[in-house]
Amino acid sequence: MNNRFHRVSIASLAAAALITTAPGADLPEPDHRFEEAVVIGNVRSNGRTPDPRDAVQARIVQGDFEAPRADDDFELPGGGSRRWNRIDAQDDGWINDRALRNGYAFSSFESEEPRIMLLDARGHSMVFVNNEPRIGDPYRYGSTILPVAMRPGANEFLFQCARGGVKANLRPLPKDADGEDMGVFFLERDDTLADVIRGRNDSIAGTRADQGAARRTAGRARRGGRSRTFLAEGPADHSGDDAESVRGTGHHQAGPGNRWW
Repeated sequence: MNNRFHRVSIASLAAAALITTAPGADLPEPDHRFEEAVVIGNVRSNGRTPDPRDAVQARIVQGDFEAPRADDDFELPGGGSRRWNRIDAQDDGWINDRALRNGYAFSSFESEEPRIMLLDARGHSMVFVNNEPRIGDPYRYGSTILPVAMRPGANEFLFQCARGGVKANLRPLPKDADGEDMGVFFLERDDTLADVIRGRNDSIAGTRADQGAARRTAGRARRGGRSRTFLAEGPADHSGDDAESVRGTGHHQAGPGNRWW
């Protein structure tokens, strides 16, 4: 057997065993709601294009992006400038503004210690968490709940928006029966399940997104120029600056007579 295939097979089986035994969990109440932000618009190209122009991301790549404040001017590469304006959230938690039809919303969160939290956000195309890019929820389904690593002090959230608004909060990790943070778990909100038709005995399949929060113990493994992140079983250890989070997907096949777990 090819050694590379053998290693991949063992790793896949180990990951499957971990994910399929992960317990379900209820989504905890938020510890923090983003109730205000500074927003800016018209700093990036419109539409879907493989070669977008984005003045804010250019600053991030160059290492020149600084946390903005209300009324700060943002100089554009080709000349001219835009201004960051403060916007308060509405009663329903949405931060809405015309600038967010093609712009960014910036907010921050103060943490007393290193910890993993769950970012529950919707309406944004993507988000930079402490300059780390993460996926968004532009269609506002509410199923994109991401574990994010918080560091002591200020943590920066830069939401890229294209549909006029964003709503976000941070939740703690769910607890197990012993009151400890759960390191790997399923959330009911993120099911992707087939429709079941009464009277039909079809095989069906479903997917549930697994949430994993772990401390990096051996750094990132690099091979052939690619970087892979480790996933550890059990409660997360958040006791260092190298805490990070990962997200995987668990699969379950259900045929006639089988039951969902």
